[in-house]
Amino acid sequence: MNIEQFIVEYAKHFSSNTELKIIFQMGGKKKGKKRVEQVIQRCKDITEFLMHNKECWLVLKIWNVPLGTLTRLENAGFEINLSDLIFEDNFNNSIIKENYTQDDKILLINYKKYDFEKIRPVIQCIGAYELGIEPSANINAYLISFDNICVLINLYDDRGMEVLTHDPVLNKLISDKFNLFLNK
Repeated sequence: MNIEQFIVEYAKHFSSNTELKIIFQMGGKKKGKKRVEQVIQRCKDITEFLMHNKECWLVLKIWNVPLGTLTRLENAGFEINLSDLIFEDNFNNSIIKENYTQDDKILLINYKKYDFEKIRPVIQCIGAYELGIEPSANINAYLISFDNICVLINLYDDRGMEVLTHDPVLNKLISDKFNLFLNK
């Protein structure tokens, strides 16, 4: 899928979707580094279940680039060159509707085949940021697949992760399989 197709599909499926959203509790009652480890493991379990062998897009909102946020992500082990396609989104016309400044950057990163290890540093940085544990970086990340059934995953911090899909059968399957992680 090229970038133009991605933008059309994203707008079609996720620009205003709040239906069939599942919210998972990621860190639970754990503290410190053990909390970050649990965030990583739960994210791995859920994303591998949903994205296994699928083409996916990682949409990164990198806050405050001049303060070294992108460098912090790279220092955590994120290798952007392992992707199949990279596109820098213009924050004035961005498909991800959030508040942006000139210091922010949006990257649309394509992987022809999902591999959790390629995004592990991103998950680490998000899960650790609010806890003040290194490595961390001030970023937002959306993992999106349009293969077969459209799915958007948003790990927003150590507390939670959202999964959006329009498929009620998949929603029930995810909820049943990862029942212990649900934010109740």
